[in-house]
Amino acid sequence: MAPVIQIPPHHYIHVLDQNTNITRLETGPLNYIHQNRERVLFSPKRMITVPPHHYCVVANPVARDDKGQVLFDKSGQAKLRYGDQETRLTQDPFPLYPGEEIQQDVTLLLTVAAGTGLRLKALLDFEDDGGQKRAAGDEWLFKGPGTYIPRKEVKVVETMKDPEEVKRILKVAGAVTGIAVGAGTMDSSHTPGGQT
Repeated sequence: MAPVIQIPPHHYIHVLDQNTNITRLETGPLNYIHQNRERVLFSPKRMITVPPHHYCVVANPVARDDKGQVLFDKSGQAKLRYGDQETRLTQDPFPLYPGEEIQQDVTLLLTVAAGTGLRLKALLDFEDDGGQKRAAGDEWLFKGPGTYIPRKEVKVVETMKDPEEVKRILKVAGAVTGIAVGAGTMDSSHTPGGQT
């Protein structure tokens, strides 16, 4: 590979230091001069762009501090949250740090029409953005109209044309404590994982 790597704007490369076995990220625009001990793992790749009303899911995302800055270990490698995943919505183009992977390509967010509902099930215990606590196994209803924003703790069980029928079925099944029906307003429809 040429000693000088031209990285255009909104592109990135991963560079392996063969003395330390640490892989780091370099982003453009940059003319990167690569050293003899280094190996560039791939040609410049375009950063991930998530347009409005879309999302993607990143596996093994980097750990960040309270200000959103990436955390690094003492060797200089970005810390990863192994086994975890992160839903990323519209934002500036971003690179993947070494170890991060795209688990779900950029996908259009699901719009739930009026008179339609999503039957949701919690896979893990969590607390949503509205402060509602959900236990693993809880089921509830996301009622349209609204935009459903997926989250790692929630699985979409099915789409129903008659949300009131879904609500009745859940009550019969004894899942009353896990039911929540959203109003479908613009503000609440953007709450990740459902409405309260």
